[in-house]
Amino acid sequence: MPQLTIDGKQITAPVGATILQVARENGIDIPTFCHHEALEPWGACRLCIVEVDEGSRTRLVTSCNFPVKEGLAVTTKNKSIIAIRKMIIELLLTRCPNAQAVRQMADKLGVTGTRFPIENEFCILCGMCVRVCKEIVGAQAISFASRGGNKKVASPFFKRSGDCIGCGACVYVCPTQCITMNDVTEATDVYAEGTEQVGYARVMNNWRTRLPLKVCKSCGNPIAPEFQLQVLGKKAGLAPDALDLCQGCKE
Repeated sequence: MPQLTIDGKQITAPVGATILQVARENGIDIPTFCHHEALEPWGACRLCIVEVDEGSRTRLVTSCNFPVKEGLAVTTKNKSIIAIRKMIIELLLTRCPNAQAVRQMADKLGVTGTRFPIENEFCILCGMCVRVCKEIVGAQAISFASRGGNKKVASPFFKRSGDCIGCGACVYVCPTQCITMNDVTEATDVYAEGTEQVGYARVMNNWRTRLPLKVCKSCGNPIAPEFQLQVLGKKAGLAPDALDLCQGCKE
């Protein structure tokens, strides 16, 4: 097991671990915006930058995807690192001045304002929604579109995403909560006598997708999008009727 130091603290680390993992396991805080334990490290936000000394040279690296090594000396805070993190947050504050997560990180790093023209976005382009859709869900329903200042996360051709299963994983991992979904009740048919047949749907607002919700055969309450249950049931090798009941009725 590699022996290294982080901020002068001697640490024994598991083989294959990253600097960020080892630091957090030992109570050393390194800020991040694009990291999630369930996803492969990506190093997009650059907030987790640290300085490493490998004996022959010193350099700045992203700690989320840099593996620990024997004899490595890591510095998580110095003037250069703090200055870089402040600049990153200042740029994010310029792009997303009203995003609560960005403002909280700015307060934490002591950034009170920005010198650049203010925009009004909420997406910080961390890529976690794209990655969770690909790596965990396997749907690949969204991706990055355009380049430079026009870069954004979108469904194919900015139209309804036919591959979206409405699982909401992208909503869950989004740090700025700019991805939203709603479960709605809607009348699907109105009869002459005035009665109506009620249906349920999940609306993924950002991806322009509306998916019918499957209802429990016992209580009639909505369970999840029918397409989602079909896809996950097929992957798990479940019988067609295995997901006909909600969790409450199963119990």
